[in-house]
Amino acid sequence: MRGRITPPPRVGFLAFGHETFGDDVIQPRIQALADLQDLNVEVIEPINRVILNAKDSLIASKKLRSADVDCVLMYFCTWALQDTVIAAGKELFDYPTLLWTKPGTILPLRLNVAAITSGSANLLRLNKKFKHIIGDFKNVRNQIFAFAQAAKLVKMLERAKIVTVGPYMTGMIDMTAIGESELRRIGPMQIHLSFTDLIDRIKKFDKEEVLELAHAKINKLGKDFEKISLKENMLKAVKLYFALKDIIKSYEVDAICVKCWPELQGPEIDTTACLAFSMLADEGIPCACENDVQAGITMLIMYWLTGQPPFVGDLMSIDTTKNLLYLFHCGAASTELAPDPREVEIASNPYFGPTGIILKFPLKQGEVTIAKLTRPIDGKFKMLISKGNVVESPPVDGNIACIKFDKDVSSFLDLCISKGIEHHIVLGYGNVTNALENLCDIHDVEKTLYY
Repeated sequence: MRGRITPPPRVGFLAFGHETFGDDVIQPRIQALADLQDLNVEVIEPINRVILNAKDSLIASKKLRSADVDCVLMYFCTWALQDTVIAAGKELFDYPTLLWTKPGTILPLRLNVAAITSGSANLLRLNKKFKHIIGDFKNVRNQIFAFAQAAKLVKMLERAKIVTVGPYMTGMIDMTAIGESELRRIGPMQIHLSFTDLIDRIKKFDKEEVLELAHAKINKLGKDFEKISLKENMLKAVKLYFALKDIIKSYEVDAICVKCWPELQGPEIDTTACLAFSMLADEGIPCACENDVQAGITMLIMYWLTGQPPFVGDLMSIDTTKNLLYLFHCGAASTELAPDPREVEIASNPYFGPTGIILKFPLKQGEVTIAKLTRPIDGKFKMLISKGNVVESPPVDGNIACIKFDKDVSSFLDLCISKGIEHHIVLGYGNVTNALENLCDIHDVEKTLYY
């Protein structure tokens, strides 16, 4: 699972034109195909020529279905007979579709702007969903790539599996599960497991293999296992890691969510999930605290887009004088997010008595995207999408990210409250806002934007 979206998105390319324009119908297609080679996408052109009639359009569209493309790019070279566009729109009705043309010229006359306008009018009357862009490739390349990424994500989500361990958090109604049928609208299959299953798996692993991995983890952080004072806590936490890893392997899931308190602190498990979550995140498995499925899905999306472990945190506080937002959680973040892994502090979990292990460190500085898929309101999902920069953060017992906004941070909190955004927020490194917006458009998720 490690890495960005792989393999690259498969983009079906249909070039429309009219024979009246002679050689002027050919050159735009050749140039568009050459331009697209600069993107990290696989371009599938089914018939290797400009589509001039409805028969060819239908043949090409059927081939794209067989090729299992992620999305369709309809490119307008010149004016085109509109039955060609309608034929493709009907055959590829359920495929994410992007219409593209260049701004057009007076001479040579091509009428490509008229073609995309007329084509859009007909597709709308078919109730066919699409997005459109008009511009030279250098000005729209990022939009094309973001759309292709989002389309690929749709398919990946449809094939994804996410597991929840234990019931949902008592008192945290904003993280109560959405129904299976609602979840399938977004994509992933959800698998529910009990704590009994988890306990049985913990008992499978002997002390020697647990001790070996505990040593390796401590050594990776530049510390000596023999000198740490929390050996027993460490071994219990590593046993939990083994059990969760066993669940992931058994069910072939892409992300995991656990009701991490208070049951884990009972006598049969007697630890916290923080260290296990951090270790799994280092391996590319998104882990959501407190059985927050919506956060788990958001983390999975963010991981696929950025290739880096995401972070989920509580809305801790804001600083209105400096436009800072503080996100915090107990200490389960991937060590890849630390400014220096050698400075990570291993500590007992101060929030659940003497049991458990947390990894204390502030998150590294850098540009970030902030997002959260929420439960439906009036039958419609929402997604918060924002961006900022993690700046130097104060030390806390756990993990903290201090995020600097260019806008008034009070309005960010106002937006979250007024739009029903839940209290867990997901952070990913890099700017992937464009891809998230396209994902929302394809999935008919209402966008809640702050930038």
